Amino acid sequence: PETSVRQIISSKQLNDSELKKQYGLAMDAFESSLLLEPNFYPSYLQLAILKYLIGNKSDAIKFWQYSTSRTQSD
Repeated sequence: PETSVRQIISSKQLNDSELKKQYGLAMDAFESSLLLEPNFYPSYLQLAILKYLIGNKSDAIKFWQYSTSRTQSD
């Protein structure tokens, strides 16, 4: 059975590869949601947070900037 992020954190077994796997699944879900509904800005913010958490800071900044520029122009 797969381990959830909550289980990993609560058990104090912060295995980087396991966390990255879970974050990767979450990022896939947010990216898919953006294909279906590109104007749902919270998905951009969540994706930025996840990218930051796995160490992809440059992509995190791009998604953050994109979401904030879109919400200001709408």
